[in-house]
Amino acid sequence: MKLYSPDQIELARHRIADDPSAKKIANGTITRADEWLRRDDELIRNLMPEATVPRTWTVNFVTGCPIHGSGPKGFGGYAQGGWQHDPFESKWQVTCGVGGESYPSNDFGAFYDGGMVDRDLLTGDYPDDGWGWKSEDSAYRHWFIAYCCNSTWQAVVSGLSDLAHAYLLTGNVEYGHKGLVILDRLSEVYPDLNYAKQSMYALEFSPGYTGKMFDLISESGNARKLCEAVDILREAIPGDPTYGATEEETRRKIESGIVAASLEGVYQGQVRSNYGGHQEALLLAAIVSNDERELDRAVEWVLNNTGEATKLKEMLTHFDGYIFRDKAAHAEGINFALDNLIFREGIGWESSPSYNNGWVVHLTNIAEMLSPLGVNLWDRPKFRRMYRWAVEMRCIDEFIPAVGDAGSATGCMVGLGTGTLRKAYRATRDPFIGELLRRQKQGLYDYESLFQKIEVPDANKDGLAELKQLTEKSHLMGGYGLALLRTGKGKEKVAASVYYGRAATEHAHFDKLNLELFAYGKKLIPDLGYPEHAAEGDRPGVWTKNTLAHATVVVDGRRQDTQGPGKVKQFVESEGLSLVEIDAPDTYHHTAEYRRTVALVDIAPDVKYVLDLFRVAGGSQHDYSVHGFEGVFQTGNTEFSSPQKSGTLAGEDIPYGSIYDDPGVADPVRKSRSYYTYRGGGYSYLYDVRRTRPGDDWWADWRDETDGVGLRATFLSSDEAIHAHGDPPRKPGNPKQLDYLLLRNSGEHVNSQFVSIYEPYRETHQIQSVKKLYQDEKCIALEIRHQAGTDTIRHAIGTLGSSLTLTRSDLDGKIVKMHQIGPGGEVEEGKSLAIEKAICARIVSVDPATSSVEVERDRESQPFRASGLVRNIARIHNTTRTCCYTIQSVEGKGRNFTIGFGSDAFRIGRFVITGRNAGGSGLTTKTNLYLAAQGYYRGCWLTDKDHNLWLPVRDVLITPHQPGVRRDAQIQLMGNHEMESGFDQGDIAYLYDFGPGDTLDIEPYATAVLRAEGTYRVRANGRAEMKQ
Repeated sequence: MKLYSPDQIELARHRIADDPSAKKIANGTITRADEWLRRDDELIRNLMPEATVPRTWTVNFVTGCPIHGSGPKGFGGYAQGGWQHDPFESKWQVTCGVGGESYPSNDFGAFYDGGMVDRDLLTGDYPDDGWGWKSEDSAYRHWFIAYCCNSTWQAVVSGLSDLAHAYLLTGNVEYGHKGLVILDRLSEVYPDLNYAKQSMYALEFSPGYTGKMFDLISESGNARKLCEAVDILREAIPGDPTYGATEEETRRKIESGIVAASLEGVYQGQVRSNYGGHQEALLLAAIVSNDERELDRAVEWVLNNTGEATKLKEMLTHFDGYIFRDKAAHAEGINFALDNLIFREGIGWESSPSYNNGWVVHLTNIAEMLSPLGVNLWDRPKFRRMYRWAVEMRCIDEFIPAVGDAGSATGCMVGLGTGTLRKAYRATRDPFIGELLRRQKQGLYDYESLFQKIEVPDANKDGLAELKQLTEKSHLMGGYGLALLRTGKGKEKVAASVYYGRAATEHAHFDKLNLELFAYGKKLIPDLGYPEHAAEGDRPGVWTKNTLAHATVVVDGRRQDTQGPGKVKQFVESEGLSLVEIDAPDTYHHTAEYRRTVALVDIAPDVKYVLDLFRVAGGSQHDYSVHGFEGVFQTGNTEFSSPQKSGTLAGEDIPYGSIYDDPGVADPVRKSRSYYTYRGGGYSYLYDVRRTRPGDDWWADWRDETDGVGLRATFLSSDEAIHAHGDPPRKPGNPKQLDYLLLRNSGEHVNSQFVSIYEPYRETHQIQSVKKLYQDEKCIALEIRHQAGTDTIRHAIGTLGSSLTLTRSDLDGKIVKMHQIGPGGEVEEGKSLAIEKAICARIVSVDPATSSVEVERDRESQPFRASGLVRNIARIHNTTRTCCYTIQSVEGKGRNFTIGFGSDAFRIGRFVITGRNAGGSGLTTKTNLYLAAQGYYRGCWLTDKDHNLWLPVRDVLITPHQPGVRRDAQIQLMGNHEMESGFDQGDIAYLYDFGPGDTLDIEPYATAVLRAEGTYRVRANGRAEMKQ
């Protein structure tokens, strides 16, 4: 089995001969490869240093250049991209892009040639022996030589790929020979490359961080490139004038030094990327090995590996109940990962859309490699869901929410490339995937496409219908934890998102209940996006990932405490109004309520607003944080003080960026924890501080003067309001600073109700005033005057849940529209839209195969109106757990119904049983149920492999994260049960999101619109009555 079949090679060569676009692609590769033909063999061999020379991707990402610092644009040393290195001109010299001076000051080539022992050769002001130069006033070294070494290896690997590809496309033995020269030398060095002992990052920032030539994440891609080159270039050995005479010896040397070392690198944890990357590398290396036993071992590992003890001895990232990274979870086999690490929408647990998009690319390539081996991943429903989530997340067609490490302060969009979609469509013929592919750039566009069969799918009504369904309506991603409110058409689209999913794991942030707002081609309330880097560093951990940087609430001046998700209380889309309410009281250990209610309301086709109610109970200080996009910032109806003369919001004596409130990470040299465990507030990153004590109906405005797009925010009173500047990550394309507002309430056991109205506008805002009519701890009533009349809104939290009433009167005072969400109905001018009963049922049975449940309607529930419940959200819960699913079908009558949830998978866990607890109280497993540390399984259901027995789970407790220790888990049941049958050691068992006996609720809602003849048309998902 080879990576490229003879038919594929013939197809590519034929295209190059006949197709101008194919020829252009090939010429690019060949031109780069020709550069290597002009270099003699000895130069190429000597270019590759011994493994003992350290490596790093940047000279110093904390302070930048020794002379010029962070560079003219204010970017840090990591981000400025100002270091220049040419391995063929000055192999051991790196040049500052600002001043043009080169480093180090000594002749490292002479030092290297002498065995790196003669320290008399370390001359000048900036000498480097390979392990960096350190100034007296810096905690961090400048790694000039390590940067040169890293850059040289990058050039070598890139050249190797070009030579291999040129040889495959042309058959020219000259390319094959130069490629073999690289492979021959590389096979001598590659086995001894050990990033844990030979890198800047492992020495200074994350002790024990591993990898081989490059860091362990990048090494997955590197290993794939090296093994692909071996697969192609070993065909050139027999006819090569240098290596042909020792064909078998050369082949064994290259295969052992590169392919076998790559395989061992994966198994030993030196090659470990985000999920899918190293699995792909392992499979590819095993195929290239031409060893059936090695291939069988790799397939088994990729599919069924479980319970690995991580060998990664990174800096401590488990602190205060917070677990940032566990690479062992990334080693779980696909058969376990599909249930344990990938949510029902097909998106992985890393939260970041950018990184999860990579999962899909890698898993697509894995599925393609496994298919000829008799393993079919394509038909698994969750596997197909992976191709949908990026579309589900779209807002106004131009963005997706920048959850975690994703996007920037001005944009975020991810999607799958043509090549990935071609593979998926060819294997599945899925209409939705076909529709995505049809909209992509077609033809030949890169090297890989030269070998692919090109097929442009015809338009498909089913695929188009699903695409519209996922992007045009408000949508809840209940497994991932993202609420998307959408309205409008064309250029008048507006969208708001609230992220309530799992926080702060790997590439997530402490951002629970974060709000983003999109309109008129802009992120009006933007997430700051991807930090300056995702490596160990103070600014990403203390500021960009911290709660304060996001549009949410900070309690008691510190970041959020926990990682578990919030619970959806309501999600409704009605005619001209969409609403979501989420409560996450466990976000802070000492909060009893942490609840956000967001409604997106239409006034006219081109006028909408967002109602934002944020209730917090507990603690002594609440800071509602919000920031707008880059633009002219103004405020009104309150007067702010002059800017604070010194310091930051953390204090007049606390300078920008200092860590003032968490001594455990304050000292960059002696700190015992990762910056990502920082538990302070990060207030030292807000500067130019101004303050006011506002009343009701004060406003702030962010406006782009070039196109007239603005955001008008109107706020009700708080104890204090603070305006300050905060910086997005210092990266090209981001604004230098943004205007932040903090609404602050303080006091002993303070209760807050933050009330905000956000209006996106072009040229002129339409909301004239916001008036508070009534407010207590559980209820608030508002009057919003706008161009079309007046909206009177009442929101209350009662014993039966929350309810919202919105009554719209025209300019003459006539009621033209009423919304009622939840049971109740307020009387306005003698009229009320009343919903008397909830919609609720009890789950009788669960059918995972059809993603459906049998339910029995409660006697006190209003009758089910089957057609009105489709596309509604079913909220399924018990005493400790809540989950939400979108209803796709309802069948039945009386009190008995079957409710279908489309392709949504209910299964959230799969594990190998290692033992039974005494008295039938639970099970043990070696499987890494990673999300158990966040309470993910609390209140779920356990079943045996045949789904004969459903048992309620109290919780799943996982062994704390310790390097070298397997993370075994205890599945604790509610009560004791007979478990002698179906739960034997070595068996597979499953965990489900819900089970028989759980309650299923559907939020009732209704909308009444005044007809021309004076009566009201009422639309509802159940029984509602317009009373006059």
